[in-house]
Amino acid sequence: MIRRSSSLFIQTATATPETPQGWAVFLSALASLLVGYEIRLQKSLTQPPRVYGQFLTTTTSNNNNYNYNTIMQSIYQKLTATPHSILSRPIRPSLFVGTRSVISSTAAYLAGGPDHQNDVLQFREIITNAQDGAKIALDWELPTTTTLSSSYSSSSSSTQNSQHTALHGPIHHTVVLILHGINNDASFGYIRAAMRACTDRGWWAVGVNFRGCGGVPLTTPRGYTAAFTGDLRNIVWKITARMADTKNAKLFLVGNSLGANIVTKFLGEEGLHRTLPPQIAGGVSLANPMHIHSKNIVFPWGHILSLGARKGILQNWSTFRRMKEPHYQACIRNALLAPTMADFDKALAPIFIRNSSHPPYQNIIGYHQQHEHQQQQQQQHHHNNGNGNSSRNGRSDDGVEQYWDDASSYRYISSVSVPLLQLTSEDDFLVRSGSTSKLSYSLSNPNVMVVNTRCGGHLGWQECPPSSPTTTTTTTTTTTTMEAGHKSSNRFGFGGTNSTTNRSWADTAMVDFIDAVLEGIINTDGNDTNHQNNNGGANQNTQQQQQQQRAAAQIRSRL
Repeated sequence: MIRRSSSLFIQTATATPETPQGWAVFLSALASLLVGYEIRLQKSLTQPPRVYGQFLTTTTSNNNNYNYNTIMQSIYQKLTATPHSILSRPIRPSLFVGTRSVISSTAAYLAGGPDHQNDVLQFREIITNAQDGAKIALDWELPTTTTLSSSYSSSSSSTQNSQHTALHGPIHHTVVLILHGINNDASFGYIRAAMRACTDRGWWAVGVNFRGCGGVPLTTPRGYTAAFTGDLRNIVWKITARMADTKNAKLFLVGNSLGANIVTKFLGEEGLHRTLPPQIAGGVSLANPMHIHSKNIVFPWGHILSLGARKGILQNWSTFRRMKEPHYQACIRNALLAPTMADFDKALAPIFIRNSSHPPYQNIIGYHQQHEHQQQQQQQHHHNNGNGNSSRNGRSDDGVEQYWDDASSYRYISSVSVPLLQLTSEDDFLVRSGSTSKLSYSLSNPNVMVVNTRCGGHLGWQECPPSSPTTTTTTTTTTTTMEAGHKSSNRFGFGGTNSTTNRSWADTAMVDFIDAVLEGIINTDGNDTNHQNNNGGANQNTQQQQQQQRAAAQIRSRL
């Protein structure tokens, strides 16, 4: 009797429909179960972001001295002013995309970005790094509805003058410089969406293509790295030289993944030595790895990143093969055979380009210097493993540890002297380990606001548009966006034809943060962000000076 019951149960459970109507019912039931599970998962992930930072509940002043956290406090208050503010409202991930980190990240990479529209002007500028002759492509996007002067009578005249002003100056607008991640360029959807989010606010956006990226051939035998800030510094110098000396003419730096690491390191280097151009008002760091090291990349992402890096070498092979020096060629061959990103870095570390961390930030080639005790430990390690030769082709490849240490932006974030938004996700499968382990370094700086979301993946943050209308107040205009109108047409939060439907939650957080910084600058009666947050001003209190001195000493001890 028991056997018959079991047999009947198995037959019932394994039975399949025999008619089209039966299949329709079966598939409908299966789809209902799947959608129901997805909706429950979406509800469990729908939470407001967590915000960390040194924010004061009240401001204090003594003898007309600004407290060092006044700007960050005003930014936090603006971003949490109402239940619908970007840091107050829950993030509702889109079904089947935003609820899964890998799919959300893939959508951010593969989505084509917003369509080209008549209300934006797009053009490319090629600049040359003065130190080594590298060519770098800057993709500009300007809103054509924003004119430089009321004297421009026609839109075509305004467009021509806008492009001329962007290339030669003087620039009277806010400019947002956006850096992409590893193995990408400025044509990727998440970069284009971020640029459009900026131009929708009336700002000028610039997508940076690293050397050898964006269809511009590599003109030097050195590609970009996670540690080299020389190209970004060269770009900043060129753009700030064109900017007018006004409150509205401010430059913001936005980095994604590897680009976020470069932005943070650059701001820390410049902030430590007080060489940051006064036009730079703030920065945004999205999915910053913070701690660059092979142990922070789990399988299979190290292999996947290595494939993209090796593809970059092959795309610029005509440049690399011109170098005939044997050691250089051996490093390139080893890199092409590297199965993981760690092996790729080990192969190229001796010939990587880098820069010194102090003025004049000159270029240096290679990571290969070691302390004596490090060399002894490495020799003993290889001896214990039965390998007396600790090098490839007679050259040491242990400089990779020095490269990873130099590239890790957590060593520099304590010296960032302008407001910096650091955005991370709990389900970021690529950088969560490194960024979480170094969170204390970010929180040691009162100029850093750390925002952690429950979901988002790596640069994904695909969400369903908020169901209620949101009012956005900018420094120049006030606009009301009815997000609910896009809800039914784009449930998944990506791939639409409207620029708003291509925008992720992180894009909105980025532009709201920049707008809050600009509003704070206007409300400070002529004192810009740099002057308030740096420790060299005559009106800075003793507490700020001590904090900055401790941060500087901490950085110097690790350099």
